[in-house]
Amino acid sequence: MKKEIQIFSLLLALIFLLCSCQKEKIYCEELLTVGLEYGIDNYSDNGYVFLKSADMSSVFFMSEKIKDSMYGEKFKSTLAATADFAIYVSASNCYELAVFECYSKNDIDEILRMCYERADEIKIALRFTEWELQSKGIIVEVYKKYVIFAFTESQEVNEGVIEVIKQLLN
Repeated sequence: MKKEIQIFSLLLALIFLLCSCQKEKIYCEELLTVGLEYGIDNYSDNGYVFLKSADMSSVFFMSEKIKDSMYGEKFKSTLAATADFAIYVSASNCYELAVFECYSKNDIDEILRMCYERADEIKIALRFTEWELQSKGIIVEVYKKYVIFAFTESQEVNEGVIEVIKQLLN
């Protein structure tokens, strides 16, 4: 009887340990917030955040018009096919951060294409302006099932933002 209680206790402890090792899901909103806190001063006073999970009545809802102006008609279905996303666009500067979660690594290609086209549009729009140099430092990076788009005041800050987000994903 004593051995049975010990075996039962060991099994119970093993189950407890296995259950406690599971990671909580990290949402793109959390990843974006960490990136914003690292890379953009006073971001909460100077910009707009768009979340995939937001409903139409929320200030975080991304309307079809905004989707069209940022990513174009051809990427609406790509954006809709993401598992999650969170996007920040500054109202006072040209800063933009975005985190896209894909369902699998196979879905990443279209999101990458969308982000690279967005980066090209920004670079063209800011050509011959005071933001031209900063726009050349835009970084689009894939990490696991996530695509991260970073455009801040410098390439070094962009790299830092991406590193902080990647650390949170580990």
